[in-house]
Amino acid sequence: MKNQEINFASFLKNKPDDETFNRFIDALNGHYPFVLYSSHSYFPAKKTKLIANKISKGLIYVHKNLDTVTCKSFRTIDWNIAVSRQPNTYQLYLHTLNPLCILCEACLAEKEKEGKDFYIKKAVRLFDSWLNFASTPNLSFGNIFIWGDHTVAGRTFVLLLFLLALHRTDAPLEYRKKVYSVILYHGEWLRNDSNYTPTNNHGIMQDRALIFLGILTGNDEWLNHAVDRLIKQKEISYTSEHVHVENSSSYAQMVYSIFKGIQKFLEDNGKHSLSDRLGKTSGQEEEYLEWLTMPNRHFVQMGDSGALKSGYADHATETKKLYPLSGMYFYRSRAVEGEDPANRTYKMFKCGFSSRTHKHADDLSFVLYSKGMDIFTDCGYYGYGKSDYREYLTSALAHNTVTVDDLSYVPDLTDVRCNTVIYNADLHEEYDITEAVNKLYTGTIIRRSFVSADDMTFICDRITSDARHTYSQLFHLNEGIEIISADDREVLLRINDEFTVRLIQYLPAKLSVLKGDVQTPGYGIVSRKTNKLAPTVTLKFDTAGRRGCFMTGIFIVDANGYVRHFDKKLSANDITADTKSHTIRAGASRIKLHTLKGERKFRQLLLKHRLIKFYDGHIKP
Repeated sequence: MKNQEINFASFLKNKPDDETFNRFIDALNGHYPFVLYSSHSYFPAKKTKLIANKISKGLIYVHKNLDTVTCKSFRTIDWNIAVSRQPNTYQLYLHTLNPLCILCEACLAEKEKEGKDFYIKKAVRLFDSWLNFASTPNLSFGNIFIWGDHTVAGRTFVLLLFLLALHRTDAPLEYRKKVYSVILYHGEWLRNDSNYTPTNNHGIMQDRALIFLGILTGNDEWLNHAVDRLIKQKEISYTSEHVHVENSSSYAQMVYSIFKGIQKFLEDNGKHSLSDRLGKTSGQEEEYLEWLTMPNRHFVQMGDSGALKSGYADHATETKKLYPLSGMYFYRSRAVEGEDPANRTYKMFKCGFSSRTHKHADDLSFVLYSKGMDIFTDCGYYGYGKSDYREYLTSALAHNTVTVDDLSYVPDLTDVRCNTVIYNADLHEEYDITEAVNKLYTGTIIRRSFVSADDMTFICDRITSDARHTYSQLFHLNEGIEIISADDREVLLRINDEFTVRLIQYLPAKLSVLKGDVQTPGYGIVSRKTNKLAPTVTLKFDTAGRRGCFMTGIFIVDANGYVRHFDKKLSANDITADTKSHTIRAGASRIKLHTLKGERKFRQLLLKHRLIKFYDGHIKP
């Protein structure tokens, strides 16, 4: 770290010749607004001037969802400050220089010279304060965010914006050249493989910034090197089913957009051979994003994801999609003519992973959406800083799954194809059954059969352990869901004036209705945005023993007491269960909640990993 700071300070002494600098400025002018970067995910575009004015008065904004810090003067900013419940995130965006970005955008948008001069003077003072800190080892030593992968990638674009604002306000040439030298240092830093993150989206962001600089500077070596690294990133970013590996709707969307944007950027700038080497994003990757999109045009919350709007429409003619190797099943009911498409029913069931990046302990979990809202929801992520809230929200306890003794488990990549996997799936015209296992609780095997039959959902959980435990089946309600009645046997929920949800337990279980408090991490809280929490309700059904079983039915019921089953309507009271055979009768349909084929595949899995005797109750694992 210290050597890096000294190298940075030394690099600033290099000054470009006028011809090189002017050529760079011409290229920079021609590429504004930057197609590969936008600050609008951090601040709404319509509030740019408002926030810039507040920053000018000493309120340091770094992100719309994070706290602000007041400083008397930009010269006295504490660049090591860690505030809010997300101190690491605050530091990251502070050293990305997001406040500088807002000042520059306000400057470039201002039509009057007086306004432009006002913002650029504030921007210069802010930048000078940061530059003094970053280039002085005694001040910046030990700060890991100044030269972090994510930070440098984002800051590169901010500095380009700053240089453009300086140029358009006729700032002194020597000062502009100094900023240009800082930008070139960022390019050298991004090019250096010892600073590169080769296995997740941070490295992809680094290459995006390096490619943009490569085009502006005409540095083909930077371009080729970034594309070489991106090709490798692309290979490991997706499974063979074209599912993004980072366990998050938000990051699946972001990475796809970056790859697509880079490919087009190279094409538009005449770098056809590089664009061809990188390759176009496939329709299958976009199809996955469509399946992640709920009928209300928001992405389903999964892993480190918030309530993010989706730009992807439903073009699929299918109502169901299975990604067996990636561990995901989706259902989306057909649109009905004359009805709002947002009212369709949507389900996601997941079990399995190939990367721990942004991964939560959400195996065997599901999400149910219908009639315009989540019913059973993923509880979100809150932020990346170490806290009791993040510990809870990333745990199994914050997902619609089964837990053991109110504890979570650690997602372990060792032998992951045995530990968490969809081992069987049968998709039928009348219903779909997906069977999966989670072995990541020590000494315990949990199997879940997830059965989707349009507006009916059935779950069968079978648990085997080497000792007596309490097993909990969890259901996290959306904030807008009303509980009409609740007991151990049945819970009745209201979606709106026309629809209710019936949740029925066919086997004995003890219900706890847990209302959350945002002041206390734990059941009954949900996070839709960074650093934001809301109270909700968790339904927790418990059973105990060495073995346990839950058999559950979930029905979306209209005002007349009927449940839609594709082109038929069934009376909710006529849906019955045989608890001995784990069979459901719904109209003419007889639905077995686990299959003979699934049993064979499951036992083959146990035999392969020498667990068959344990599961049959003869030995401990």
